[in-house]
Amino acid sequence: MPNIKNDSLVQHPAPTFILGLVAMILLARLLVLGAFPLMDPTEGRYAEIAREMVTTGDWIVPHVEEGIPFWGKPPLMFWFLASSYSVMGFSEYSSRFPSFLLSLLTLSVVYFLSRRILNHSFALMSILFLSTMALFYSYAGYVAVDTALLFTVTFSLSGMLASLVSDSNRSRLWCAYLFFFGLGLSLLAKGLVGAVLILGPVFLWTWWNREWKTHLNLPWISGLILAALVAVPWHIVCEIESPGFLNYYIVGEHWKRFTVSDWQGDRYGSPHQFPRGMILIFFMVTALPWSLVLLVTLLQRPPIRAISRGMLGDRVFSFIVFWFLVPLAFFSISRNIMFTYTLPCLPPFAMILARVFLIEAETEHQDRLTTVSSNLIGGLALVVPTVFLLSAYFVIPLLGESRSQKELASRFISLDFDQDANLVYTDRMPLSGDFYSEGRAFDIPDEDRETILSHLTDLNQDYFAIEVGDLDTFPFEGLELTTEVGRFGNYVLRREFDPSDLPLDFELPPSPKNH
Repeated sequence: MPNIKNDSLVQHPAPTFILGLVAMILLARLLVLGAFPLMDPTEGRYAEIAREMVTTGDWIVPHVEEGIPFWGKPPLMFWFLASSYSVMGFSEYSSRFPSFLLSLLTLSVVYFLSRRILNHSFALMSILFLSTMALFYSYAGYVAVDTALLFTVTFSLSGMLASLVSDSNRSRLWCAYLFFFGLGLSLLAKGLVGAVLILGPVFLWTWWNREWKTHLNLPWISGLILAALVAVPWHIVCEIESPGFLNYYIVGEHWKRFTVSDWQGDRYGSPHQFPRGMILIFFMVTALPWSLVLLVTLLQRPPIRAISRGMLGDRVFSFIVFWFLVPLAFFSISRNIMFTYTLPCLPPFAMILARVFLIEAETEHQDRLTTVSSNLIGGLALVVPTVFLLSAYFVIPLLGESRSQKELASRFISLDFDQDANLVYTDRMPLSGDFYSEGRAFDIPDEDRETILSHLTDLNQDYFAIEVGDLDTFPFEGLELTTEVGRFGNYVLRREFDPSDLPLDFELPPSPKNH
């Protein structure tokens, strides 16, 4: 492969141009963090879990609602969210800021790693490609645990690769400990899948390059102890505080979720069934526009295709290739997947693409390709940010009418001056309703008639959120005792009459025989 270690030999978009472009793109993403409401189910769920952490003071056992533990995910992202709320209060902006911060840290890690293994040009191109990929840019301000997994996997594998290219024993040792520390963090980010995505590339790289002796010099025993010290204590304490957690979390979330496509034990969502190998299609979409650019480049320029294959013969870049391939190969086995599972492979893909572009600049058509590449890169880098920013103001807020409870809960808060009422959902509650109502919402599973009527005749003047399609099943007596406040997307908000206005001889109607 051509030697492009010296920056002066490479013609490409100017560093100041790239830095300015990346800074502008990230600033625009930061400014729209609070442009639209939190969306259900994902954002509403995780934001509410972190809000419960702050209001209850329990930072050990996550709770999806008061008294209901959330066993589906470890707490790292919830800790970031709760810390953000503690500083900035509860809002869309503070909910999404941790994901932006983690994405920014991921870009920083990729930059310093890329500069260490090659040069400044390679580092700049890598972060430009990564920051403008469809999934990375959108999730840089989205409430999800996937951004925590992305950062921890990137941090850990960057530590290992930096250790492999270090010249001094001291530097190699410190970088190795960063690898193990990141491994421990990944277990707190999204569980054992982090260990697979981290240890998989390391093993394959070692096997491919026959570098078993290299790893014998790494502090595996003390390093694994460090990883265990980071991750294990929380799991033990959580099991003590919430018995049954480990069985559900390890057997259910880590085995059955992966192997059983229609797993019925999922408490916190529905399985996502796709044909095996669908992760490859997801990758092509989530890495746009650069996945399409690389595909066209490899098809149209056979020499570049040969150079790309040659990366496996390079000691450093073969590690990046395995880093990229392991998530795709691992999730190809499972049918229960989501498009967000492609996130961990985006940083290595960005570095692979940057390598291809810089090698292309060294070809005999260097002068022509320099101009074309500069215009192409600059234009394509703006595609995803432009589409997203326009959507943030004109499209996504419209989705909030059906996928967020902000307007409904805000009306409830504004009408309940005494703050003594409840917001009652007569079916499964979207958790953004609990977040925006400041924890005063709850649901009545299966629209239980007796429970609904009991709330209608207690001392509180409650509010009822009813799906439009369920009005026919709402107890007739309940409709008589409530008045409509407004309609919000798929929901009708009805307010209970003041209990003091009820007749003194009012009694609950007898239950139907078939109930």
